[in-house]
Amino acid sequence: MNWLSLLPTRSGSQQETMSARIMLVATGQFHNSKGQHMKRPTIRTAAEAAGIVTLLASLVFLAMEINQSNKIAIASVQYDILSDFNEYHRQVLADPEVAEFISKLEYANDTALSPAENTRAHAFVTIFINLWFAIQTAHDNGQLTDGDFQVYLEDARHAMHRYPRAVPYFKASIESAPSLRDVEIFQPIFEANESPSQ
Repeated sequence: MNWLSLLPTRSGSQQETMSARIMLVATGQFHNSKGQHMKRPTIRTAAEAAGIVTLLASLVFLAMEINQSNKIAIASVQYDILSDFNEYHRQVLADPEVAEFISKLEYANDTALSPAENTRAHAFVTIFINLWFAIQTAHDNGQLTDGDFQVYLEDARHAMHRYPRAVPYFKASIESAPSLRDVEIFQPIFEANESPSQ
């Protein structure tokens, strides 16, 4: 007895369909129950997805590094500025003559300064102009926040009120360099009232 004869037979079209399905599975392509074309994930597709995830992770890490570097740069600039101001105040505390001279700048009067005091007044003004210009430059370059810059702008305005006798020296110094006339941090100088005499 031929047992093979008992197995169900397939028509020629059925055999062709089965062969086609085997080929689709072998190539990673197949159709769903609705006859819609589908493609199974391949190693290449998985590798591409992994590459995209790695790229995104690298970009996020780079953005975090840049943000951290910017914070460090801002903190460093702020530290340098405060160090310069502190150095000025240390000089005032350490030298009674300097303190006495600066006290003369705090009051507006008609008494002219001596030649030596006049020289010191110019040096005094130059220190602050250099500091404020460094602050303006740091702010323009994104190394100082808007909030911190406003603090220093108010400091410049306060200095004009605290040292009225120095105002003419501030104005003369800025006017000698026309390019500085419109710099924002120097505007309080031109808003201040001058002392009657140098």
